[in-house]
Amino acid sequence: MIRLFLFLVAPVFFSCNNSVKKKTGTDNVIDSFTSTLKENKVEGELYISLPETYSVRHKGGADFMVYYLGPADSTVVPSFSGGIYLGNFPSEFPATSDSCKTSSVKGQLLGMERDWKVFTCDSSFFLQTIIDNKGDKSADKLHAFGKGVIGNEEKMLKVFSTLKRK
Repeated sequence: MIRLFLFLVAPVFFSCNNSVKKKTGTDNVIDSFTSTLKENKVEGELYISLPETYSVRHKGGADFMVYYLGPADSTVVPSFSGGIYLGNFPSEFPATSDSCKTSSVKGQLLGMERDWKVFTCDSSFFLQTIIDNKGDKSADKLHAFGKGVIGNEEKMLKVFSTLKRK
């Protein structure tokens, strides 16, 4: 069930072939990252700091929850979007094209340095990591993922570095 969900949602929401569009009215979170970050509750004891114009939305299944990070105004084309999967059976998103380049970077998540897989495709990138979700009895794994404009990977990793347990 979860694989079907990820199979249907991932290509639409996180396709590397769809470059991030900039138009009048779009958010400029990546470009003006000095904006104030506001702490948002993800689930239970998990919190993440996001730009003030962003929010956390969730969708769940019988045995998992996915928390989407994006603009509170759903009509805005985001320059950054991402998500956090909590469940027992995560799956890595594959690159959507053979032309995507794959690399890895280090970044903080839940206070520890993690390896993040990065796909660079055309003018956008997609990054992700899957970790053991220690301290949460309802979900064994945490899969963090996001997409943005090439050159802003570090800024996106900064957002994920704010994920913490209280």
